[in-house]
Amino acid sequence: MSNEATINWNEAMKYVDGDQEFLDEVLQDLLKEADAAEDDINDGLARNDFYKIGKAAHKVKGSALYLSCENIARVSKYMQNWGDDADKDPSLRTEYKKKIIAAFEEWKVY
Repeated sequence: MSNEATINWNEAMKYVDGDQEFLDEVLQDLLKEADAAEDDINDGLARNDFYKIGKAAHKVKGSALYLSCENIARVSKYMQNWGDDADKDPSLRTEYKKKIIAAFEEWKVY
């Protein structure tokens, strides 16, 4: 388990011009998006659907970057790239599936 912060609160508040209520709304949206992405990633792993994994990770990455959730964005970027690469090159699927599973476990911690 990582000791790193999930969100950089100071940076996140800058993005919403100090509006705590708006930040709370946007964070709730990210949580909903992450829950849906988690379902899609689990389904993608079960079906070896790497396109679905990459697409789900991409959605979360953008929101996480906007909210200064740097660790979530970083792990999402890895999963997106590995999913996209494995979708295009079947020879990478076994290796990248292991990496995606490990990254996904880290992602869920945040």
